[in-house]
Amino acid sequence: LVYYNVRDNLLERSRADIIRDATIIADEVEEDDGYVLFDLDDDELETITGGTIFALYSFENQWLDGRRLEWINTFERSYNELRIVDYNSEPWFLYDKIAYDDGVALGWARVLMPLSPVYSALNTMLLTSLAIFIPFMLCAVAGGLFIAGVALKPIKQISKTAVKIGSGDFQTRIEHV
Repeated sequence: LVYYNVRDNLLERSRADIIRDATIIADEVEEDDGYVLFDLDDDELETITGGTIFALYSFENQWLDGRRLEWINTFERSYNELRIVDYNSEPWFLYDKIAYDDGVALGWARVLMPLSPVYSALNTMLLTSLAIFIPFMLCAVAGGLFIAGVALKPIKQISKTAVKIGSGDFQTRIEHV
């Protein structure tokens, strides 16, 4: 239950991060001498989540700026819709946003964020939890058995004495433990 809550919180935070990143990236596009480019300064780049990949395309799907990786543009375009896509057996968040400069649509930005760090953190948390839980449970079971043995010892003694008395040994007494 805790695992699922943590997973949902991490995924929600990642969703919010990629939408925020896409908004920053799409808002920082300008046309200069006929070229459409990102206009991100160092402060804006520092706010982008680590591992995020972004590229700028024309509406004709021509690469304009950003990371030029062929696989980025293999997924169907869908504006303002957060999707999970798979590349090389790795899950990625994908978000497309129209890029504007002074209210004029210049193209579209594609932003991808790897989900492997989220799943890696979840796996580490799960393994750590198991490493703590299993020894704790073994100690709890051993402690429970010890306490049960101590608590049941007088009852066993009474039971043995009752059997002896039942077989005719009236001299037997219950020893005080």
